[in-house]
Amino acid sequence: MCKSLDRHYDILAKRNELSIENFYRFFNKATTIKMEDKQSNDVFVPAETPAGYAWNSAPIGRTDILRSTVAIDR
Repeated sequence: MCKSLDRHYDILAKRNELSIENFYRFFNKATTIKMEDKQSNDVFVPAETPAGYAWNSAPIGRTDILRSTVAIDR
């Protein structure tokens, strides 16, 4: 499919720490906590913005390298 759409892709190894599923799992947990705290569904943007900053400032699993550093280097 990627070839027919002329899209570049990289194959990640299994159990890779850069998995997008980990990213969305973290965001879903942050949103759920905020919704339960505020008792409202209108907290998506206020919950996701600090969660994004927290995700980027956290180190990549089993390393001391920050995710934001890797994103800047790309």
